[in-house]
Amino acid sequence: IKSGSDLGLGLGVRFYDLEGEYNNLIEPAIGLRENLLYQYPAQANDLAVKIKLNEETLTNYFTQEDQLEYEAFETNKDGVINFKNATFKLLGFDNDINNPNYKPEADDISIRARIEISEGDKTMMAHPIYVIRNGRPFSIKDYIPENGFHIRLTQIIPDKEKFTFQLAQDNRENKEIIIDIAENVPRTDFIALEATVFPGINMFWLGALMMMIGLLVAFFHRLKQKIV
Repeated sequence: IKSGSDLGLGLGVRFYDLEGEYNNLIEPAIGLRENLLYQYPAQANDLAVKIKLNEETLTNYFTQEDQLEYEAFETNKDGVINFKNATFKLLGFDNDINNPNYKPEADDISIRARIEISEGDKTMMAHPIYVIRNGRPFSIKDYIPENGFHIRLTQIIPDKEKFTFQLAQDNRENKEIIIDIAENVPRTDFIALEATVFPGINMFWLGALMMMIGLLVAFFHRLKQKIV
C-alpha cells in the first residue's frame, strides 16, 4: 500500500525458474485518494514483463458506501458492542480531532469517540467523529482497512448518556485478485548516456591556461607599477 493513499492494496508477485537460478519479487499496487485512482505498476526487467492490479480488485476488497449494510447499536459510556466476531468498546471522547476528511468551521461543535476494537488477538483503535454544524448533525466515519470495519457515531443523547453507533463491514466474499500483464516492455533499469568526442579539447584548455597566465602577469605588473 502506497503511503498517502486513502485506500490502497498491494500485491507481491515472485518470479522464479524451475532450476532456482532466477528469483525476483515485484510489488504492484493500486491506491485511491480523494476519489482519484492511482496505479503503481511493477516491472521485472529481466523478463520484460510489467504487472498492474486491475481496478476491479479494489472493489473486491473495499465495498462502496452505498452498498454497505449498516447496523445500529445503542450503548452508554464505557459500553461494549459485539459485531461480526469483534468487540467494540467505547473508551471515551475527546476534542482533539485530526482527520483529513474533517475541515472545521468556526461554529462547529465536534467530538471524537475513542473505540477499542478487539478481534482475536488483534487490537485496533477507531475514532469516528460527530459534528453539529449550523444546527444540523452529521457523522464522519472511521475505517479499519485490515478487516473492513466502517464505524459511525450517528447520535448523542447527553442527558441519558446514550450513544448510537452504526457499524458495517466490507463484503469480501469475493477476494479475487485480477492482474493485467504486459510483455516485451522496454527495460527501466538502464540509463542511456551520449558521449561526444571533441578533438580540439586540449587546445581549448591550453588557450584557457594561457589566458589565466597572461591575466596574472598583467596583475603583478600593474601592482609593481603602483608600488614604485
